[in-house]
Amino acid sequence: MRLGPSGFGFEKFVARLLEEHGFETKTNVIVQGNCVEQEIDVVAERDGERYMIECKFHNIPVYTGLKEAMYTYARFLDVEKHGFTQPWIFTNTKFSEEAKKYAGCVGIKLTGWSYPEKEGIEVLLESKGLYPITILRIDKEVLDELVRAGLVFCRDVVSAGEEKLREIGLSAKKAREVIAEAKKVIG
Repeated sequence: MRLGPSGFGFEKFVARLLEEHGFETKTNVIVQGNCVEQEIDVVAERDGERYMIECKFHNIPVYTGLKEAMYTYARFLDVEKHGFTQPWIFTNTKFSEEAKKYAGCVGIKLTGWSYPEKEGIEVLLESKGLYPITILRIDKEVLDELVRAGLVFCRDVVSAGEEKLREIGLSAKKAREVIAEAKKVIG
């Protein structure tokens, strides 16, 4: 929830998570659909598949429902000519039963908390030993700066180093503190 209030941070998080699982990703891609111009939150490619990903971020724990599934499928149909093979919805919450049923019927891939079973976001994170920076004790402004720089996991922060953190606007002291805390988290 700390990635909000906009979905921008969540889109970066999803892209980085998929990269850790072997996908090539791009965020906020503008394409001309059959009817209108569309902004695709994340384009992910792997093994000859090209996914149009809609990221649904919620500031409160509510379900991602049928409306979002139908909306995503309509957008997919509009941009399918750009080589997209399947629509995919990522959410930081859970899916309603109606959304799951509709997605299964029309072929939308769904990923959320504990869904699909043994393949939800938490499993994708744990399987790679990833710890989101949202678990660090840092203020929202620092969190936002890190996400804008594409640093969404604790190991991203450690790998980036103090110089990179200073380039994105953190003081030397704050950069060292954030790196030290991230190192504690990843062990």
